Amino acid sequence: TLAVIHQKTNKMIPTYNDLASKEQYFKIIKIDSLVDFKVFFDEHKSEKKGIYRGINNAKYKIFTTLQREKLLGNLSANFSLENYISNFRTKPLIKKYFETININLSKISVLSFLQHHKTPTPLIDFTTNVEIALFFAIEKMIGNPWTNSINEIDNYFSVFHISEEDTKLINIEQVIVGIEKMKNQWDEIIFDKVKHDSLLLNHIDQMTDIGTMDVYLVNLENKFKSFSTLNNIRILSQDGLFIHNTFGDDPLEKALKEFFIPATQFVGSEMDDMENIPQVKKANVEYINQLEINSNNQKKLNQNIIISYEINKSLIPEIAKQMKIDADFIYPDFDKLCMATFTETK
Repeated sequence: TLAVIHQKTNKMIPTYNDLASKEQYFKIIKIDSLVDFKVFFDEHKSEKKGIYRGINNAKYKIFTTLQREKLLGNLSANFSLENYISNFRTKPLIKKYFETININLSKISVLSFLQHHKTPTPLIDFTTNVEIALFFAIEKMIGNPWTNSINEIDNYFSVFHISEEDTKLINIEQVIVGIEKMKNQWDEIIFDKVKHDSLLLNHIDQMTDIGTMDVYLVNLENKFKSFSTLNNIRILSQDGLFIHNTFGDDPLEKALKEFFIPATQFVGSEMDDMENIPQVKKANVEYINQLEINSNNQKKLNQNIIISYEINKSLIPEIAKQMKIDADFIYPDFDKLCMATFTETK
């Protein structure tokens, strides 16, 4: 692969050398004409469902910002994600803000907040709106001159799509339902919530870690107070959601194919020789059935669930004309919005 080189450290972020090597991890669909782009755009605006992400060069792999920091040598050997989150929770204004909007400072809520304040996290931004993904892919190239490259892959930007059906493979809502139920029961019996707040948050985080693997979809909106990610106006304006990836240094497209493998492998226990006990026999049968379900899910994950639409950069001027959203919509500024309202009213 090629690599993006960090000027200060000379560390490298791996990239794809060509579309052929990228095809190992993606379903590749090239778009070289406005006719083909219109078919793609209209179909995804009106019919397709799922999640999208846009990047301005097809050679880039899908790394989290935290992975990028590590690959560039900007993290110390003793960096701890847990300490990072704990330190953030101690900030008085942050505590006051989350209390005011009635959202727990859970791991997921904290990470989603950090992600939208330009801070490295193990989350990757996605959106449910294909037009927003397109905006992110081309926003820095609109109006800039572009010349054809001898390296084919540099002539394309990418819009990634994971279908609604395939997002179910990494959905953790069932896990969150159980934790939210526990949290609500806790609220009913604990009177000194301030005193027990830290203990509750630690328990929520532990249960989340136990119930999830390294890669999972974070699309919880305001459905669960313990895990709300709608704590920033940009998440709302961008129809935003995230995929969490802590599967080592592997980019998302590789992690998706490998992270679930351990869940397909049989792990023996002392209960295997206790089939004469009805409850044990039932548990063992359920375990074997779950292994089969996990195996089928792994087969789906291994088939490259991310479609990468490689769109020719020569189409950007015409694509930009079709865009109905702009930077003011994507990056809302309340000061400007309020003054604009006053100006148009006076």
